Amino acid sequence: AARLLLDAGASPLAATDVGISALREAMLMGQVEILAMMMRALPEEERERRSREAARYASLPGSPLLPSALKEAGLPSLPRARPRVDPPPRGAQEGASCGEGGGWDALRYLPEDVRSRCEIDQRDGSTLSEEEYFREYFSQARPVLLRDAIPLKQRCGLAKGRGPMKAAETRKRRCGRTAYPSLTGQQFCGSFSYLDLNDHPACSDESRTLPVCVSKPNNAGGEGKINGSSSVWSKLPVNFRYGPEHAPLALLRRSWEAAGSRQLFAGGNGSGAALHFHNAAYNALFFGVKHWLITPPRWAGISGTASTYWRDVHAPRDMPAGLPVRCSQGPGGRVLSCVPH
Repeated sequence: AARLLLDAGASPLAATDVGISALREAMLMGQVEILAMMMRALPEEERERRSREAARYASLPGSPLLPSALKEAGLPSLPRARPRVDPPPRGAQEGASCGEGGGWDALRYLPEDVRSRCEIDQRDGSTLSEEEYFREYFSQARPVLLRDAIPLKQRCGLAKGRGPMKAAETRKRRCGRTAYPSLTGQQFCGSFSYLDLNDHPACSDESRTLPVCVSKPNNAGGEGKINGSSSVWSKLPVNFRYGPEHAPLALLRRSWEAAGSRQLFAGGNGSGAALHFHNAAYNALFFGVKHWLITPPRWAGISGTASTYWRDVHAPRDMPAGLPVRCSQGPGGRVLSCVPH
């Protein structure tokens, strides 16, 4: 389709009403084949300028465009820069009524040698401004991890054995390899409570699936907030309970449109969602550690295989060098992914 449009005289630099050209969109999606095709359609001087721009963009940590892919396409490339790592915000543990982990059998901190291998920027959300986030991450389609963005005192409402959470701990939910197994052609593999998951169970199916479970809030209630009648959701920090039109973080206000859905996931050690894709999202981790494998839209996919099997077998076989992008998220951290992935 891109070739037909170019042959018909379409300009790669023609922009939408928000100023994004077809050339820029190819960069943001990691579509290097289409990008190279459009580069060849430009006048020489413009092609050289845009090629340098693409090389700089691909060098940014977490960029959907890979330097190696540019090189293979015959375009200039630069080495990928080292990700930025800010110190954690001060006072993230102060004033808490529970210890890190909330009494659950979960990792209480992220080892520094694991953190140092993260391939995206790790920022202090208390110093990252709305304008900088919009300019450096949202507009660049780059994911970012906010370190210790949710103070422990805001997470203690989900601690084991606390108030309304205690009543919810024994309620069983249908669970599967993914929270919605029908999306990958599978079925739920069992029913588990939060207390069950705390013992890191496996399903009784042939694959011994490590289950992931999900719950959703009730419909929006008064004053633009999520209805608090759900015992678990009522204990979330208040910014997670605003109506869909309200950004959960001040730094997201310029880039925010509306929340499509809210979901609370739980799983035992080793569990994790299979490869899937969706629109832009933010992920807040209340307790434990989560290991991320992120692909840009060019390499989006869906799989029913266990996440560890996909990581160890399918990714090395099916992904180009440099993918998936990897990062580990510690307790209280938030990952912001601003493009479909």
